[in-house]
Amino acid sequence: MAVLARRDPNPFKSLSLWNNNLKQQDWHTFLPVLHNSANFVFAFQSPWQKQQMLEHGHAMIILDSTHNTVNNGSLSEGKKFSLYTFVIQDPVMGKGLPICWVFTTSAAIEPIQSVVQWLRDSTGIVPLSFMSDCALAIRNGIKSVYSDIRKRAPKLYWCIFHVLKAFKGRAQFYVQEQLRAEALANFWDILYYQRNPEAKLQVFYRKWLIVSTSLVDYVQSQ
Repeated sequence: MAVLARRDPNPFKSLSLWNNNLKQQDWHTFLPVLHNSANFVFAFQSPWQKQQMLEHGHAMIILDSTHNTVNNGSLSEGKKFSLYTFVIQDPVMGKGLPICWVFTTSAAIEPIQSVVQWLRDSTGIVPLSFMSDCALAIRNGIKSVYSDIRKRAPKLYWCIFHVLKAFKGRAQFYVQEQLRAEALANFWDILYYQRNPEAKLQVFYRKWLIVSTSLVDYVQSQ
């Protein structure tokens, strides 16, 4: 597969050839910068995927990110490509249906913002909500694209799996080992509380502020 996918030894020339090939097959692509840059983005969407997005992408769009997917010596400073997958719920099977793929060389706000803007401009869709991992760059990029419509902008949600994973990772640094399980259990109760969690959050802050101000600062900043 690697031999078939590589159309030129230089990955950027290869991507340019792929971009031309996909366009000839009526795919929708976005390739604003074609060189080794932090702003590099290559997004592509088949005609069928775009049609599915137009018909079923008005509720929630899920954005899944996988970083450092390719170790390529052509990128400066040891950078690697990141893959973003835009997903909606399949109307028949109820499972995830990819409606766009994106490669970037940076996990910063600018690349993801430019792709979300391209999808909005090319489809006209303003979904009710987005869900992603707890990356502030994704959240801020999406907020920037829809800032012009204020209250009608999509709501932003974070995947509970990634939120718990991030909290657990921080707790390993900020909380003594014998208290980590208790901290995670307390935070878990907040996430799965079916009413407004603000009161529980305040109790959590007061309790754990005595143990670790860094942990409380992290939760509040997110």
